Amino acid sequence: MPRPRKKRPVHLPPGDFASRDIPVTRKGLTRRWRLHPGAFDPIFYSPASVNRFAVLGMGTLYLGSDARSCLLEKYGDEIYGAMNLEQRPELPAADWRDRILTTIVVPRIIVCDLTSAATLAACGVDIGTLTNPQLRFPQAWAKAIMEHPASFDGILYSSRFTHRPCLALFNRRPLKIVPLKSVPLSSHPDALELLSEFQIALV
Repeated sequence: MPRPRKKRPVHLPPGDFASRDIPVTRKGLTRRWRLHPGAFDPIFYSPASVNRFAVLGMGTLYLGSDARSCLLEKYGDEIYGAMNLEQRPELPAADWRDRILTTIVVPRIIVCDLTSAATLAACGVDIGTLTNPQLRFPQAWAKAIMEHPASFDGILYSSRFTHRPCLALFNRRPLKIVPLKSVPLSSHPDALELLSEFQIALV
């Protein structure tokens, strides 16, 4: 009989995490992208627990390094899920019309760079744990990182769809984040390109 496959372990923050020397990455002034509902200010720290790096009692602001990463982080599961069932992807037209892409300038910050192999090793975590669909695992790491004495402003992580760097910023101190240009998805060139590329129907 074939041997049963060994279950892959999920790594939680160790008890000594607060005393570990976690690399501190300093990011200079950068431009990022934010996908958000039209009713919300682009600088909105979401308290929702359905997000990957949510920390109970503290809002998190999610930013992408490009428009495509923002779009696929939001809609990628629905698009790929339909394609893998050999169906045409469908997205709610009302939600699409309501969404806005805003370019944002982020000031100098310090982050825990989970795109770095050295940082992953220092933490003792793997990419599988950070992308685990059981959100309590990546959220446990977000909480541990937020509480670390290094006082990280947030987490730099890889998009599940584009592998481009994304930011999850903690609402722990005032940051001079400046929104620049806002464009509705209905007229944004990157959004229109995504509709065409995946033959998405808005219903």
